[in-house]
Amino acid sequence: MNAIILAGGLSSRMGADKSLLPFAGVPLARRVVELFRPHVEDVILVVSDPRPYSDFGVTVVTDVLPRRGPLGGLYTGLLHSRADLNVVAACDMPFASPALAARLAALAEGYDAVVPVFRGRREPLHAIYRRACLPAAEGLLNGGGAAGLTDLLDRLRVNAVDVEELDADGRLAMAFFNVNTPQDLEEANRLDMECR
Repeated sequence: MNAIILAGGLSSRMGADKSLLPFAGVPLARRVVELFRPHVEDVILVVSDPRPYSDFGVTVVTDVLPRRGPLGGLYTGLLHSRADLNVVAACDMPFASPALAARLAALAEGYDAVVPVFRGRREPLHAIYRRACLPAAEGLLNGGGAAGLTDLLDRLRVNAVDVEELDADGRLAMAFFNVNTPQDLEEANRLDMECR
């Protein structure tokens, strides 16, 4: 399994490139990369400008189709991945969980994607996707319009997994915390200090 980390977003609510903002002493994107690096064959970091990530020590690729959102990032990552199974996470998820990814990957037999459901909502940015999703993603991206990951999921064989059934102690739920605003970043740093 590979990890595809999406870091090419506009960060419009943050007002700065959040992938490079400091979290626990390192850029936020590096934090997510380091969470997954020991657990996967390769980490593929999808960005709009590769220069700030040259020292990350992972495969850094540029969006094939710029400004196409997470769907475009996923497509780019899958194009560059040689693994059948890929965990996809956003760079703004400082508590992304390799343990959750492994549990989802174990449920992938017979499916194109395994997507966690948390509090009744699908979480397509902490999910497992097969490379076989490429044609469906490409079709949506070439079809015009503002297609997103939920549109892709509607075209795939998806195993939707209720995280609360997997998560007896409530720890896996932290994986879905994402940083969109300066206040979110403060809260994430506070939670990180509490967990140490």
